[in-house]
Amino acid sequence: MSSFLLKCPLLPRYRLLSLRNSDSLGVYSNCRINLCARCVNLRRNSSKSSTVGIKHGPDSQTFSTSNNSRDLHFHQEKQTLFKVLENRRTQLKQDRTVFHQDFLRKESKWNTEDAKELSSLVEQDRKNPQTDSIEVDTTSNDMYKQFDQNALYTEDNYGIGEQDLHTEQHYGMGEQEFADVDSDINGKGITSQGKVPSVKEGKEQKKAGDKKSKKKSKSGKKTKMKSEEERIKGIIDGQDKDRLKMQYQYVMAFVDACISTNMMERANKHLKKFPDMNADIGLYNLQLQGWARKGEIDMIKYLFEKMQEDGIKADYQSYAAALECLGRKKKIDKFTVEMILQQMKNEEMKIETIFERCELSASQRDSVLKAILSVKSDYQAERCRDIPICSNPLLKDLYTNHEVLAKPEPKTNLDQNQTGMYCDIFNHDELRRMVHRQMKIELAGGLKLPSIEAIPIPDKETVNKREILEKHREMWKESLTTAFLAFKKQSKGVRLKWQVYPFLCVLEPNDYVNIMLDYIPQIAGSTEGETLLSAANALGNRILHKYRLQHKISSGVADKINSMYTDYAEFTLNDDLMTKYQFREYWQKLEDEVQWGPSLNLEAVPWNKVTIAVGLSLAEFLLKEIKININLLAGKSKEKLIPGFYHMYAYHNVKQVGFLKPHPALVDLIKDAKEPVLMFDCEVLPMLSPPLPWVSTRRGGYLLASTKIMRSRDDSLVHDVLLDKTDQSNLYPVFDSLNQLGAVPWKINQRMLDLIISVFLNKGSVPLDIPRPVSECPEPPKISGNLDLEEMTSLRKERMALRRQKAEMHSQRMDFLYKLSIANKYRHDIFWFPHNMDFRGRVYPCPPHFNHLGSDAMRSILLFGKGRLLGEKGLDWLKIHLVNLTGLKKRGSLKERLEYADTILDKILDSADNPMTGEKWWQETEAPWQVLACCMEIANAIRSPDPSQFISHFPVHQDGSCNGLQHYAALGRDVIGAQQVNLHPYDIPQDVYSGVAQKVEEARQRDAENDLQIAEHLNGIVERKVVKQTVMTVVYGVTRYGGHRQILKQLKDHPDLATHHQWRAAGYLVNKVFQSLREMFTKTREIQDWLTDCCKKICKAGKPMQWVTPIGLPIIQPYHKKKVLVITYRNLDQMSCSSKHRFTDVHQKPDIQKQANAFAPNFIHSLDSTHMMLTSLFCQKNGISFVAVHDCYWTHPSTVDAMNKICRQQFVALHKTPILEDLSTSMVENYADLDSVYQDTGDDGPLLMLLKQIPDKGEFDLDNVLESTYFFS
Repeated sequence: MSSFLLKCPLLPRYRLLSLRNSDSLGVYSNCRINLCARCVNLRRNSSKSSTVGIKHGPDSQTFSTSNNSRDLHFHQEKQTLFKVLENRRTQLKQDRTVFHQDFLRKESKWNTEDAKELSSLVEQDRKNPQTDSIEVDTTSNDMYKQFDQNALYTEDNYGIGEQDLHTEQHYGMGEQEFADVDSDINGKGITSQGKVPSVKEGKEQKKAGDKKSKKKSKSGKKTKMKSEEERIKGIIDGQDKDRLKMQYQYVMAFVDACISTNMMERANKHLKKFPDMNADIGLYNLQLQGWARKGEIDMIKYLFEKMQEDGIKADYQSYAAALECLGRKKKIDKFTVEMILQQMKNEEMKIETIFERCELSASQRDSVLKAILSVKSDYQAERCRDIPICSNPLLKDLYTNHEVLAKPEPKTNLDQNQTGMYCDIFNHDELRRMVHRQMKIELAGGLKLPSIEAIPIPDKETVNKREILEKHREMWKESLTTAFLAFKKQSKGVRLKWQVYPFLCVLEPNDYVNIMLDYIPQIAGSTEGETLLSAANALGNRILHKYRLQHKISSGVADKINSMYTDYAEFTLNDDLMTKYQFREYWQKLEDEVQWGPSLNLEAVPWNKVTIAVGLSLAEFLLKEIKININLLAGKSKEKLIPGFYHMYAYHNVKQVGFLKPHPALVDLIKDAKEPVLMFDCEVLPMLSPPLPWVSTRRGGYLLASTKIMRSRDDSLVHDVLLDKTDQSNLYPVFDSLNQLGAVPWKINQRMLDLIISVFLNKGSVPLDIPRPVSECPEPPKISGNLDLEEMTSLRKERMALRRQKAEMHSQRMDFLYKLSIANKYRHDIFWFPHNMDFRGRVYPCPPHFNHLGSDAMRSILLFGKGRLLGEKGLDWLKIHLVNLTGLKKRGSLKERLEYADTILDKILDSADNPMTGEKWWQETEAPWQVLACCMEIANAIRSPDPSQFISHFPVHQDGSCNGLQHYAALGRDVIGAQQVNLHPYDIPQDVYSGVAQKVEEARQRDAENDLQIAEHLNGIVERKVVKQTVMTVVYGVTRYGGHRQILKQLKDHPDLATHHQWRAAGYLVNKVFQSLREMFTKTREIQDWLTDCCKKICKAGKPMQWVTPIGLPIIQPYHKKKVLVITYRNLDQMSCSSKHRFTDVHQKPDIQKQANAFAPNFIHSLDSTHMMLTSLFCQKNGISFVAVHDCYWTHPSTVDAMNKICRQQFVALHKTPILEDLSTSMVENYADLDSVYQDTGDDGPLLMLLKQIPDKGEFDLDNVLESTYFFS
């Protein structure tokens, strides 16, 4: 009996399955076939019964079926596979041996050992044929285990692990692509919907196919087979490209880790396992850097020759590595140095540019300079560049004149000799201490801070539990250290394609052990545990962050930043320099002056998905080495160890997911010990010194921790590529705005913090939005044995709902605990929030837990670090702000609001004096905690000797009136729309939400008169709050379905509407809301439709939507048809977890529906972010403290009027630029070549015609905005 290998004809899977004793195979009754994971485990013996084994990862189960639907399904699967084999039989019979050898040769992912093992298995199968059964077992197959053993991850191993085996994501393709592949296999066997046909349908297809094939000539058959193979090959090639991307990312990280651990020989050998990977200049330069560090000039020459063979041109980094290698020699080869410099001259490369562009460490720079000085003794490495000035017409008054960039603010302390931005907050010595503290935190990688739940004086039981926990920690540390060192020794000898060993050497063993020990309390905080994937990702990221920090320290970057930053901090206390330079400009000046040391752009190579593989190894240590002495917990002397963690599977959204769950005893131990500290990474904490200014897209924010200037989805790099291609001078306004927002100092309102902590520790409060502890959640009812099916189902639903509620309460409670603990730690400090942005330009603070974008309670405890005198109108603005926060008097004028505040002054003072024991008026308002904080500020100001001289740190907010509609009305010069959103000046504010509610009510009354029942049921229910959320979000792309859900949520709380009428009533109202908005904002709908149509046509032609904001920020929408591959990560003991790896780049096809739906909202978001940035920059110019929460602007009470004036001026200036005209022009320039696509396909109307059809504008005069008091109020 012959035995051979066959490549899976369905999909590019490489799992080995066995098919034996099949009459349908004829002469191929004993063969080993490579098939996809779709066919899971099939067992068929000679009898008519069958057994089906379904494998779900390592802990698989086997289910037996007999003559049922499952049996029929797999029978149909087998029949289909046999037909495929028959279609390929003629081709395979020609030369099995050649086919076998060619198959092994093509699989470059297998190394020599794998090939030998494969050959031996084939030979064994040939010698010992089994003819009694058919067996297909992908997870128990010896060969399958051999392939995956010790693998870091196997990119071709889809679908086995924690995911459902029958989801299309496991194949790395969408549903339609999967159907296309199936329908293309020899033109039959599987339906176009990707389903297996029935037996009867299969026979009919076979007969039709045989009859049809007889009529065709042999040449026709060959042509058809060739075309089918080409189509399948095209799909496979697309997946191969994605795998090559992953390979490239892995190889880059691997080589970088080998360089840092002095293992270049290992890296060189390992690279030979990737012959199909196309190397680029980046990979060559990384290798050159590694060999240059070792001084191996022969390898440098070899790599240069290899680059020349591959047609890759050397760049500055390449020549820098060659010079570095020569400079590290005791005796420098001057002849070779001269040859390199001459070659650079021939290619018109300047020596000075090496020190400007190349990313060099301190030692690398010194070696390069040493080599150059050996032949040019008088050479001096000078760096003096001309910093270009932004030429944006909106900012000509800001950047063309450096004489006055910022006015010094009035001094409010007694020391009038100090000058600068922070002079009245701290002096030079205090600033130096703050800088030292911040640098210390970042060098440590994080901060342990006391929890607000910590017991000041622990009781005897708590002390005992802490002692037991400490003993366990000592045991865990010893056990983890021993296991880690043994694992490293075992991994060192592994020579498979994917290796984890170098990544376990980049830090000291003690660092890995400490990271695992610090992670235990987090994962053992509750019995829920974490998914294995999230645990691996968290542990891997902590290793990566530590490695990046060590890389900056070893390369000298940390020392250089520390030295430069000290000078930069002094700059903030100098008035003369502050009025001459922006934050960015002064840092650029310092860079030019500091000629020594490394490049500040020097970063470790990103690990990407390698972090999961590294983290999986650490997660296994936790699983195996963390033991609990259960007898010690019970007070017994004899030691009895049990595992502290368990690896188990659970179903999540019908998919099987692996969990790392702690033992309840471990959870109780950590809970009862009530440890007094919490651990935070430095990048999630506020800064104790001013943030590093953004000077490029790569550097800014924290001093050492890496921060991205633009947040992205799914680790997409499209935004980074786009920003790198943009002229940096065009991005200066964006950098400067982020720097201004980050430079605002903050401090804690200590009285408010104490009040909130007291409520939090006293079991929270639902009315005050303070999360309750999990102990307040009702216990789930117990299941008794005498329940019928309906009662059992209801009881299980109730138990599930309570478990979800408990998990949600725990999550909310811990989130609030983190925020309050951070605030409590910083209660006596001045601190800063570094900022970055999303792809639309909307700005966010980098610390995720505690910031001014948080809840009502979090906002109430934040004050400006810099105080200002209230002045003449400051107290009035505090009172108006208070009324705004209450949610009362929304339609009242400023005068009416001020008068109302005076009438409730007694309530304000009572709230300030007796917040928890008085009338508690503040608790009845919309934002109770902010109202209370404002009451206290007003009370302090009124009781001061002179309120105008009272120094206030309190931020006052000014909100836009449905800001999205404001931008639409201004774009279309819509008179009616402008009036509704306060672009037109009125004596009282116009409320668009009330206006829409009124029109909806009028329409409802008309329908009720016509006896429409649902309209009659809604009598007295149509209110402002019912339609507000839908009106607010319709401008940002909410659909009728989304609007229906929003209104339904409001109606559910209404007592006058019967439950069975709510669904229909919500549908009726959402239609009326959309109809009213179209009538009120005609120009808005025209602009929205034009934007959507343009985007849809552009994306149909295969391009994503892209534009540039008026301030110069390039934007590209990241919505693409993602290629999803499920990667299975395995360690040496076959512990695995699966991760979806999405590939998103500009060359992928855009998701037309998402692109079209999102373009109009994203375009408006980009305009409101532009308006905010312009306001920020000109507030800075005028010495005004400014902070923004999107379209809500904050400033001191005394500068509200000045900020409002700037806000209106910049809005008018923005919309007087031809925004839509510029957009149309850019679209025509970028997408003109797509017009031929529509002409060829006969699509309705040429694309260019649509792009040029800008909607007509109305007659609204934008200058009216300058007089509109309630534009922002």
